[in-house]
Amino acid sequence: MRRRLRRAVRKRTEGQRVAVRRSPKSPQLSVVVAVHNAGPYLEDCLRSLLSQSLTRLEVIAVDGGSTDGSLHILRQFAALDQRVKVISLPDNGLAAARNAGIQQARGVFLTFVNPQDTVPRNAFALMVHSLRRSGSDFVVGAVQRVRNGRRMRPQWVVNVHQLDRISTTIDEFPAAMQDLAIFNRVFRTAFWHEQVGPFAEDSEHKDLLLTVTAYLRAASFDILTAVTYRWHRRSDHASIVQERYDRTTMDERLPVLAAAWEVISTSTSEAVAGAWLGGVLDTDLGAYLEYATTGDDAYRSALQAIARHFFDLATPMAWEHVRVDRRLRVWLAVQGRWSVLEQCMEFFRLNGVIPTTRVSGGRVTADIPFSEALGDDTPDICLELASSQTALSACIERAFWDKSGCLVVEGWAFIRGVDLTETTPDLEATLVEPVSGSQLCVPLEPLVLPEATRWANQPNQNFDTSGFRLTIDVAALPSIDPEAGVRRWTLQMRNRTHGVERTGPVRTVIRSGMALRMRARDLTAADDPVRFVPLADFDLGFSLQVRPDRIRAVHLSS
Repeated sequence: MRRRLRRAVRKRTEGQRVAVRRSPKSPQLSVVVAVHNAGPYLEDCLRSLLSQSLTRLEVIAVDGGSTDGSLHILRQFAALDQRVKVISLPDNGLAAARNAGIQQARGVFLTFVNPQDTVPRNAFALMVHSLRRSGSDFVVGAVQRVRNGRRMRPQWVVNVHQLDRISTTIDEFPAAMQDLAIFNRVFRTAFWHEQVGPFAEDSEHKDLLLTVTAYLRAASFDILTAVTYRWHRRSDHASIVQERYDRTTMDERLPVLAAAWEVISTSTSEAVAGAWLGGVLDTDLGAYLEYATTGDDAYRSALQAIARHFFDLATPMAWEHVRVDRRLRVWLAVQGRWSVLEQCMEFFRLNGVIPTTRVSGGRVTADIPFSEALGDDTPDICLELASSQTALSACIERAFWDKSGCLVVEGWAFIRGVDLTETTPDLEATLVEPVSGSQLCVPLEPLVLPEATRWANQPNQNFDTSGFRLTIDVAALPSIDPEAGVRRWTLQMRNRTHGVERTGPVRTVIRSGMALRMRARDLTAADDPVRFVPLADFDLGFSLQVRPDRIRAVHLSS
C-alpha cells in the first residue's frame, strides 16, 4: 500500500512540474524526440524529460504524420511548458524527423530520445556534468531495458559500463564498440555538426554508422556506469523506433553492417575491430538467430549467408567478446542445422548462459550434453566461454578492525564458469599503491563460505571454497610521510584454479552488515600522524586510504 501511495504522489508531483510554465532561457541541452503514433507512451516520455534535475533544456518534438493523437499531446505539453517546441512534418521517416529537430537545436549539448522510452531524473545532469568536467566530445550512459515491468541490463551494457571511464579513447577502451545505440549518449552539438551528423535519410539503420564515426573521430569520450536511459520494449510496435527481426529489417541492416566493417577494418586497430565484430556476432546475429527457428526457408537462407560471412571474418580477439551460447548459434546457422539450433537455444534457456564446464590447458569450455548432435566438426572456439564468462568475481562481505589494530577483511574471489565442487582455488591478496607501484602481500586464510555460491547465482557452479579472510597489519605498510598527502592502497586478488588464472580488484561490497560500516581505525595515540580508512571505491576497488590527520582536538577546556 505504501509503495502504491508513493507512486501516486510521485506521478501527481511530476504532473505539477510539467504544468509550471518556465521562462525561456538559453538551453544547455537540446533533446530531440522523433514521434510517430506513440500516443499511449508519449506522456510518460515527456514527463520524464520535463522533470529532469537539469532544467535548462529544450525538448524539440518532431511529429512525423501521426494519426493517433500524438501531435495533440505534444501541443498540450508545449502550451504548459515553454521548453517544448513542436514541429509537424509528413511521415518522411525517423532520420528526417531527427534531422529537422537538430536544425532547431540551440543547446551546447545534444541528445536523442525515443518517444516510447523514459529517462531517469538525474540522467541529463549527470551526463552534462561529466562533459563539462572532462571536456570530452560525448558521453555514453548505461541502458536499462524494461519489458512487462521488469528491468534488466543487456549483456553489451554489462560489458561496456562496468566502470566510469572519463576522457578515454576507442584505442584505450575498444569494448566501447559494443555499445552502438544512438539514444543513450549526449554529444557536444559542435562535435555532432562538424564530425558526426546528419542522419542518412535513406535507411533507419544507418545510425550505427554515426556512432561508429563518433568513436573514431572523438578526441575523447566518457563512459558512465549510471543508468541514464530506460529502453521500453512495447508489444504493439506502435512507436517510430522498435526492434524487429523480420526479413526486411535484416536485408536493410546487412549493408549497414558491411559498410561499418569497411570503415572499422581499414582504420582501427585489431583490438577495436575485434570488439566491434564480437558485438555483431553476439548481439546482432544472436538476436536474429533467436527468430530463426520460426522463420521460413527464405529467412533462414539469408541468415545463413550472413552468419557465414561474419563467421569467416571473426578473429580470436572477436571471439573473446562472444558468449558461448551465441558462438554455437552462429556455428549452427553457418551449417544450416536449424533443429539442433533450436535444441541449443532451449538448453541454454533452461540451464543459464554459463552451463557446466570443463577446464583443460587453461581453457574453459562448455560441457554440452547433446555433443553428438553438434558433431565432431564443431570448432573448439565455439565451445569456449567468452572472457566475460571467465572473469574474476570478487566481493567483500565483512570488514572490521580487530583489537590489535589490524583490518580484517572477509569475502570471496572465484573465476566465473570454473566449478569448485572438488577443489580449493589458490588465492593471493596484494595491496598496491598505484602512484609508487609499491606492493605488500597480505596474509590470507582460506574459508568455506556457501554464501559465495548463492551470491554468484550460477546454478551450474559451486563456489563455496572461494572464501578468504585477510588480516592487514597497517604497521607493515611503508613508512608514511604526513606531508605526502592522501594515498590509497588498492586490494588486488589473484585466483589460480586448474591452470586458469585471473587477477583484479574487488569492486563489490555487500551493502549490509559490517562491510557497510567500514570506519577508520581508532587512534592509538594523540600524536598519530595519519588515519587509515577502508573505502569501497567502484573504480579502483576496495581500498585502504591513508590520510594525514592534521586537525585533532587534544584538550577540552572547562
